[in-house]
Amino acid sequence: MSSKGNISVVEKYNGFELVLSTIDNMMQAYLTIKSYNANTCVTIDEILNFLEKNKITYGVNEPLLNVIVANKMYNSPINIAQGLKPVKGEDGFIKYFFNTNKQLKALTCENGKVDFKELGYVENIEKNAILAEKVPPKKGTNGINVLGEVVEAPLGKDVAFKLGKNVKLSEDGIHVISMCAGRIDFKDGRIGINTVLTIPGNIDASTGNIRFNGDIVINGDIKTGFIVEADGNIEVNGVIEGAIIKAKGNLIVKGGIQGNDKANIYSEGNIICKYIENAKIICEGDITTDFIIHGIIICGNDLNVIGKKGLIVGGQVRVKNQIIANTIGSPMETATYIEVGINPKLKLKRDSYNEEKLIIEKNLKNILYTINSLKDMMKKAALSQEKKQLLTKSIDAYKELTQKLELINKEIKLLEEEIINLKCGKIIVKNEIYPGCKIVIGRNTKYINERTSTVQICIEEGQIVTRS
Repeated sequence: MSSKGNISVVEKYNGFELVLSTIDNMMQAYLTIKSYNANTCVTIDEILNFLEKNKITYGVNEPLLNVIVANKMYNSPINIAQGLKPVKGEDGFIKYFFNTNKQLKALTCENGKVDFKELGYVENIEKNAILAEKVPPKKGTNGINVLGEVVEAPLGKDVAFKLGKNVKLSEDGIHVISMCAGRIDFKDGRIGINTVLTIPGNIDASTGNIRFNGDIVINGDIKTGFIVEADGNIEVNGVIEGAIIKAKGNLIVKGGIQGNDKANIYSEGNIICKYIENAKIICEGDITTDFIIHGIIICGNDLNVIGKKGLIVGGQVRVKNQIIANTIGSPMETATYIEVGINPKLKLKRDSYNEEKLIIEKNLKNILYTINSLKDMMKKAALSQEKKQLLTKSIDAYKELTQKLELINKEIKLLEEEIINLKCGKIIVKNEIYPGCKIVIGRNTKYINERTSTVQICIEEGQIVTRS
């Protein structure tokens, strides 16, 4: 009879019984020879016929059967057949295409040196990036039971994605794809993208430099010597020290900028900060702050120094449109350079061209000296093949650089014309402006020689004028 996929059979013979039973879903067969007297003699053929009759055809241990018969191993169940168990298929799994290990590691440079400021704190992810892939479970290896029947192997266990924010499944359900740029948010197996990077403390040796393709919020300070770059906004709840900052969006610094003559800050948007001291700032939008002390400021729109102090003293300030401040300069007549009515980007571009022009002119002078020297040598004797090649290369280089210089001169001329035409700048001083200040509007210059109160400075009829 069968029970739960197994069988139990008893067959009587002259002086003995053969008892067959299977276990483990027909994977093992046991034979018991029940003897009634001491003269019982069982043959191998009787056993084989009995097994065949009951369809035990796979995994029969015939050498063991011979031992049982020869040694009259009666009245105890003996395992005489063993099936081949099926092997379960491999489980499915998820292959990740980002770093799931959040441990920081210093960057080893090509020269073998270790840069402890590059710790890989952030792994940036672009839009439509493949973040993970599901590898499906595999089919296992089928088994065979003692009846010779195929036992189908179970399929490996499937696995499912856990999706967080800003990600989606591919159409075939195999991949996880980012829906926006940002950073990986991976917790408890859940994959997401966060467009804001929040640093709980300072930017220092514990974080290294930070570069992120979204917004950054820093709840501490940015320490001297470190770099922070963002494709979006940067918000600093502490102080920026002598650091390098680049924001493609706005920069907000609640604790101010204490640059120590090492800070180099650039924003394509607006800058709002408590104060600026001893820092170089380039901003394409507006700058709003309480005071500026010995700063090098380039502002592409308006500068508003309108806090409790509202002070600009020392340094150089260049603004495209308008400056509003309570006080400019100091009673100590601190040298303070103020320029408005000029697009700082145009001026920087012009200055860059002028630097390149000087280099080209120097190279042209050196090349011309080489050409003239070789020509003088050629008048006295034939040049070697090597020197002929040098002369040809020098002449070609001279022509190429001359053409490049002509183009640069044209660019400089165009920029100069644009700069001259920008005369709309204005300076509004609510309290005092002190001697020691140099005012430049367009191409016009005015030195402040006496303390003046509540004044507007602008261009009228080609001259800088002050109005109370």
